Formats: sequence, structure tokens, C-alpha cells
Amino acid sequence: MKFGRFFKKKKLCPIHDENFLKIEWDKEFSPSNAEVQAIIEKIDQDEVTKDWAQLSESLPYITFAQAEAMFLRFKETFVNTGKINQIIIKKVVVAHREDEEEPTTDGEVFSEPFIIDGNYQNLLKPLVESILGNKSFSGYSYDQKRTYFMDAIYPSYLNSVKATEEVLPVFPSQFEVENGNFEVVIPAFSKENQVKTEVQDESVVPPVVIKKETLSVSDEFVLDKQSNQTSIPTSNSILDNLLNDSEIVSDSVDTSYFDSSDYNEDNDNVSIFEEPLSKRQTVTDEYVVDPKVAPLPASVEGKYLVSFPKFERITFEKQYYEPYETEYVPWKLNQLKEELNSQITNQETTNNVLIHQAITHKLYDYEKELLRKVQSEVEKQDKRDTLKDTILTETASQRETEWLSVKRHFEAEKEEAIALEKQRYEDALRKIQKDFEQNIEKNEIMIKSKYLKQAQSNYQAAYYDQTGKLQELLDEQMQRVTQLKQQKQVELDNHFSKLALEVGNKLFEQSKTILDTQELKFLREHDYAKRVNLVQKEEEMRRQQDLKVVKYMEELRTQVDFLLNEKEELSNQQAQMQQRLHEEQKKSLDEKEQFLARWENIQTEKKALAS
Repeated sequence: MKFGRFFKKKKLCPIHDENFLKIEWDKEFSPSNAEVQAIIEKIDQDEVTKDWAQLSESLPYITFAQAEAMFLRFKETFVNTGKINQIIIKKVVVAHREDEEEPTTDGEVFSEPFIIDGNYQNLLKPLVESILGNKSFSGYSYDQKRTYFMDAIYPSYLNSVKATEEVLPVFPSQFEVENGNFEVVIPAFSKENQVKTEVQDESVVPPVVIKKETLSVSDEFVLDKQSNQTSIPTSNSILDNLLNDSEIVSDSVDTSYFDSSDYNEDNDNVSIFEEPLSKRQTVTDEYVVDPKVAPLPASVEGKYLVSFPKFERITFEKQYYEPYETEYVPWKLNQLKEELNSQITNQETTNNVLIHQAITHKLYDYEKELLRKVQSEVEKQDKRDTLKDTILTETASQRETEWLSVKRHFEAEKEEAIALEKQRYEDALRKIQKDFEQNIEKNEIMIKSKYLKQAQSNYQAAYYDQTGKLQELLDEQMQRVTQLKQQKQVELDNHFSKLALEVGNKLFEQSKTILDTQELKFLREHDYAKRVNLVQKEEEMRRQQDLKVVKYMEELRTQVDFLLNEKEELSNQQAQMQQRLHEEQKKSLDEKEQFLARWENIQTEKKALAS
């Protein structure tokens, strides 16, 4: 559902989601800041594979997923590092399209200013707080605001960020909003804070949080060998059955002290007399009774937390034990206890939230019924609607009686004067007639004015007297309502505390049965692992002996191969040396023959020269 939209704003935008955001930056914190611009560019680089429009192209428009990524980077870069305590963005407003037109923010929720500090969780929380607390949205009813988020904003957000419903804020009840005492809670972050507190208090490894949709009621518990997690049944169905059985707590209102007669709600708003009195207010307008007139007493706030029993855990020297080791069974049972305690804690949180909501709504309905009866009782005794007619009737009757008496008196005087003065002149007769008419007119005005003032005075006195009595009645009835409400609070407190303890005890007994079953399984697994380990050790010894023999034979073969290679190499070297010796001998003989041939030629030449 969308609030009223009256005009469209033309601006090119590459985002085509049904709902998204528009950011109006503050002068001190905007993309003109180098660090802010660097973060935006980094997001574009990191998310380039996603089906997102680039922030550099879409800003100031941005999807919910991009906004969450960007705000988280801002928090990590500026707030968590201590550079600044909080980031102030001028305005974050939801935008939408109509019939493929350009985006518009008309009629959409906004947060101004938008704060990112160490307590920032996600962008939906400040938007919900804004629509419930900002006077700009006071013209819309609670149902309109809730439907707007449930049917439009929440689905668009989940579709964009691809997350479960645990990241959606729990929309506060109408009772909390009307009393101005509401808190916007996000289940995912509430569970995260609870786990962190348990880790700090108990100095243990935080248990794995199992998603709500993975839990089911079953009597079979299968050990997941990969994740080492054991599923246990949730007690949601147990709690639902107990809550259904809790109808023994009476939701009806003890109204025996009220009058059961019907009340006519028609009001007469016609103005009174010719000269209007001060503006009249009925008890319905002046004393409108609302549940916020009598809020919950501070002494009964925060009494709904019930702790379920949990298993004691121990600390081991190592983080992991093999199935054949002696500590395997107690270590494995300790792991299972941690998982069971984690799931019991999650169910404990869920039960406390459901109990709080149940008591709050029942008290609201109870008080609303009481106040409705008080309002009806006060209205039934309000006789001011008929007070005017009663007083007017009484004064009119008195006026008519005196008027008739005076009129008869002057008529008698007239007849007597006419009889006595019948013989007088016509001018004397006209004078008598004129005097008569003047006296009649003068006395008529005087009488009307006299009784008009008397009626006004009587009406005001009676009206304020009855109003005071009605106020006293209202005060008495409101004190009675407060007492009954406190009694109802104590009754509901005791009843739901017993219900919660019963749920916790049943869940603990179920978990204990699981623990006993798994202990036998772990013992069998431990014995089997010991036998397997013994067989594996014997096989390993034989394998090691075989490997040593094979290794020795391989070494002998290597040595033989080495000696054979050396022998072959020596033979080759001997053959090469013999070949080189033969070549040297041949070369020496050839040189000797050449030398002898040259010597013989020289001797022949000498002989020739000598001859």
C-alpha cells in the first residue's frame, strides 16, 4: 500500500526495482568527500558481477541492497575505527515508479536525519521509527502504516537484499504505539546480541544458530557427519498447545458494577436560545476515555523473562578428539550439550517474546473493554441533552401563565375604561387604545427578557452541577479500572510463567532423552573405532615391513645398475683409448713415411746439383 501520491518528478534512473531509496546528502558528508567517493567506487568494483546498476550512475537513487552495503562500509570505515562517533545523512526516503515513469518519492516514508552510529543495525529500523514517531505521518492510521510496511516495503527489501525475514523489524503493536512506549526490535540482531552476552559471561565457543525454518518437531535425531550438528524439535507446537489451553484464564471483564441498560448515542447539537451560551461539550467529547489514560504500572514491567533449564558443559584440553581416544565420548556429549543449549536458548527467547506479546494484547483488550463500559456508564447518566428542553418547557409554562394573567388584567381595565368613557370623545378613546397597546408591548418584552435570563441561569447551574457529578463518577470508575487491571496483570503473569516453565521442562526432558540415546550411540561408535584402529595399526606394521623389504631390493637394484653402467662406461672409454692409440700410431707412421720421402727427395736433389 502507498500513501497519497500527487505529482511525479522527472529524473533519469537506471534502477527498475518496485521500491528503492533516494539519498539527500549532508554538506559535511557526501560523495564530494574523497573517502566517501572511494568507498562508492570500491563497492562498484566489488559488486560488478551482481545485477546492480553502478552507484556512480544511479545516485542519489540506490537499491536497498546497495544502501545496506554502502552504509555498512561507512560504519566500518568511519565509526568502528573511531574517526567519528556518528554519520549524519540529511535524508533517506523511499522512492518508487508509477507506470514505468521516472522515480518519485511522493507519499513515501523517510528518515530525516538518517544516523549511522555504533548501534546501527539496518536501514529499516529508522524508517519504522520515523513513520511511528514523526508528526509528518500523524494523518495516517496505525493500520495504514503497518500495511504499508508489510505489503510494500518489507517484500521489496527482502527481494533486494536476498535475506530471511529475521532481518525485518518487528512492527510494534498498536497498544505500544498509542502509549508512546514502543521499541523497534530486529530478531536477527537481538539473537546476535544474546549470543555475544552468553559468550562473554560463560567464556565458551558460541553455539551455532540454527535457522528457524530448519527446525521441525520429530522424534528422530540424525547426526550430521559433516556439520556435527544434531537437530532437535522446537517447542513452538508445545507452546501453541499450552497457549490454546490457556483459555482457562478468563478474557471477559467483570462488569457487574456497571448498569446494563442501553444508551442512546444521539446528541443534540442545536444552539440554545436567541443569545448563545458558551460552546457546549458533551461528556463524550470532554471525557473521551482511551487505553493510554491508564498505562501499565512500572512495577509490573519486564516480568516476562523465564529461563529454561540447560545442560552443564565442561572444558577439554583439545578442540577435537578421534573416536578411538578415551575422551571422545564425553567430548562428543559436551558438543551435543552445547548445540542443545543453543537451541533451548533460542526457543527460550522465542517463548519470552510470545508471552510478552500475549500478555500485552490480552491486557490491552481487557482494559479496552473496561473503559468501554466506563464510557457507556458515564454517557448513560448524562442527561444534559434533555436538560435544555425540560427547562424551556418549565419556563414557557410559567411565562404563558403570567402572560395570560397580565393580559386578562389589562383587558378588564380596557373594558372598564370603555364602559365608563363610552361617551367621551373619540380622541380620548384613541388615547386609551394607544396606552393599552404600549403597555402590552412593553410588558411582553419585559416578561420575555426576565424569563429568558432566568432560564439561562437555571440551565447553566444545572449543567455544571451535573458535569461535576459525572466527573466524580468517572474518577471512581477509572480507579476501579486501574485496580482490576493490576489484578489481571498479576493473574496473567502467574499463568504465563507457569506455562513457560512447563514448556522449558518438557523441552529439557526431550533433550535429556536425546542425550541418553546419543550416549549409547557414541559408546558403540567408540568401541567400533577402537577395534578398527587396532586392525589398522596391525595392517600398518605389516605394510611398513613390506615397504622396508621393497626399499632394500630397490637399493640393491640401484647399486647393480650403477655398477653395470660404470662397467659399460669403462669399456667404452677403453675402446675409445685404443681407437685414439691406433689413430696416433697410424698418424706417426704416415708422418715418418712423409719425412723419409722428403729426405729422399732432398738427397736426390743434392746429387743432381753435385753432378
